[in-house]
Amino acid sequence: MTMRGYYREFLPVGAQQVRIRLPRDARAKQVRLFQTAALWQFSAVTGMLSLTVPKVEAHEVIAVDLA
Repeated sequence: MTMRGYYREFLPVGAQQVRIRLPRDARAKQVRLFQTAALWQFSAVTGMLSLTVPKVEAHEVIAVDLA
């Protein structure tokens, strides 16, 4: 047990609601989730981007392409 890592298993969490403040005068063209490897649906209103990440196991990266 001495040589084992800090964690034994991943315990995924369910859907997570994410809100990201966009820079002034920026618009989001698309959103990509890296672990899910897909383009994702989002809504952007008044400088705030909202999306729901379906599941997070170890980590997730959200990439936002701005216009």
